Amino acid sequence: MSARHRRQDQLAIPAGADVAHSSIENPNQSEGQAYSKVRLQLLATQIHDLGAYPLFHLLAEIVEGAPPIPRIERYARLSREHGHFIRALGGDQFPDRLFVISGN
Repeated sequence: MSARHRRQDQLAIPAGADVAHSSIENPNQSEGQAYSKVRLQLLATQIHDLGAYPLFHLLAEIVEGAPPIPRIERYARLSREHGHFIRALGGDQFPDRLFVISGN
């Protein structure tokens, strides 16, 4: 069984779980709406599959004021549609650090 399938199995809803009351309040949604924890777990798995560098960019955008839920959804969709391409080109890893040494 592949790692991806094991993670998806781990996201399965346990028998008897009260999913209707398992939610996360989102300040960007109107009052009374809630975001499902199960949905958020699925999105987290998809974004995790993109790698550390895309995750860093997602967090940076949220810290800079981007609305979190739409941005998380967008990154998860990116994983589903282009994740293999991003990984194949090394976009899942932080770039090598360059140090500039100035000579006086």
